[in-house]
Amino acid sequence: MKLVFKEHQQITDTAFSFTFQPREPVSWIAGQSIRLEISATDYGTYERRFTISSAPHEGIITITTRNSKSDFKQRLFTLQSGDIIDGYGIQGHFNWSNENDPLFVAAGIGITAFYSMLKQRLFEQKPLAATLVYGHKPHDAPFRETLKAWQRQFGEFRFDDVSGQRITAELLNRIVPDFQTKIIYI
Repeated sequence: MKLVFKEHQQITDTAFSFTFQPREPVSWIAGQSIRLEISATDYGTYERRFTISSAPHEGIITITTRNSKSDFKQRLFTLQSGDIIDGYGIQGHFNWSNENDPLFVAAGIGITAFYSMLKQRLFEQKPLAATLVYGHKPHDAPFRETLKAWQRQFGEFRFDDVSGQRITAELLNRIVPDFQTKIIYI
């Protein structure tokens, strides 16, 4: 599929979201990933798979990533509004089924799938009955403020921000004592 690059936004000190408009309607399930292919500056193409951080109802493809010295990401950051890239193979089974009160465990940029799932459930007016434990570097947590707002707004959604901590079984046991009885998404 052809994707028209719209913009990129810096969302933390090191994380950026890149938004693409598909030329034709596309569907996916929140939590799935897409393979992006960008023409190389000299010859060939660069490709990389990313979790889609936008929700399906939005009708746009957004990925959220950190910059690095990889050829793909260096080229990604040079895209101009209107540039066209290719997207392939939307796939994956990392999706929130209908389990009640699952435990989501995310670290760093790994928050993207959960963010997409939660946004889509909000749109569908489904309950947000889940616990999310989110570990990240201090001052570098994509979507943290939105997740905190959802916790305040929706009593069934529990958000545990464990900034600067390594997520271990001991930490999970302290935060969610019954974690071993839950469906866990990592």
